[in-house]
Amino acid sequence: MTFPIRCRAALVPQKSPPKSSTDNSPRTIAGMLALMLLAALPIQALAANADIALVQAARSGDVAATKAALAANANPNRVDFAGDTVLIHAARTGHGSVAKILMASDLNIEARNRDGETALLAASRACAGGVVMLLLAAHADAGVTDAAGHTALMLAADRCGAPILAQLIPVTLELNARDKQGKPALWHAADRGNIAATAALIEAGADISIPPPGRRILLWQAVERQQVDLVVQLLNHHAPFDTPTEAGTTLLMLAARLGDTSIVGKLLAAGADPNQANTLGQTALMLAAAGGHADTVATLLQAKASANQRDKRKETALDIAKAANADAVIELLQ
Repeated sequence: MTFPIRCRAALVPQKSPPKSSTDNSPRTIAGMLALMLLAALPIQALAANADIALVQAARSGDVAATKAALAANANPNRVDFAGDTVLIHAARTGHGSVAKILMASDLNIEARNRDGETALLAASRACAGGVVMLLLAAHADAGVTDAAGHTALMLAADRCGAPILAQLIPVTLELNARDKQGKPALWHAADRGNIAATAALIEAGADISIPPPGRRILLWQAVERQQVDLVVQLLNHHAPFDTPTEAGTTLLMLAARLGDTSIVGKLLAAGADPNQANTLGQTALMLAAAGGHADTVATLLQAKASANQRDKRKETALDIAKAANADAVIELLQ
């Protein structure tokens, strides 16, 4: 019996024909497009990352990172959602070294954010003296105002010390310019109790006599807030102190009612009349007696305040002190 012989070649697997190098199937075309997009993406991402890195460097004051971002073609004029430029960020955080590097690039130092704030305004608000100096040296506009009408001088007057005021005052064309609420730089300083700024502005010739709308004179506010140093500054610059209100109240009466013996003394030394009466016939001595302010009563008596003068209710200072049970004052007046 014979068996069929199988050919060895039949056991060898056959190779498939090679694929064409010009395969134009939809899957292949889509893959090629994806590769092209992926190849382009890093370039765009690098540019965006450089801009972000520049903003972060400006905020943190990182000089090396600022230089690296600019070398990577970061845009120095880039603005964020609030309209802040990189320079405004550096100015607001007081990073002078970063601001100097940025200003050496091609950027607009007068660019504004959505609140109308420039780099100089941001630096002035932040009391960043070094940045203010750099910007002024680059001829930044000191007269520009933000959306509220604030100048760099007004913003600095709110909280900054005399050195920044000394930089801004000479380049401010209108020392008595007012914001949209009618407040000049002097009143910004006074409202914040910034005595150093107030002194600098008064010495520079700021108007101390005309208040903002609806406000009394600056000296009145200083007495009311018992700001002795400011009272002294204003009196030394001949601020009016003897004009009464419609009710006849004088600054001396106000200080006496508050029991501020120091300010009472300053006003008396400036020539305030201790016996002037308001529309109710009350004098400074009576008001001090009503409050039980013995030291103030003593100061007024030394200035020849009359203890015998009567108000419209026919009461003397002693009568008023007795009604108030002010024993220390009663002892002085008897």
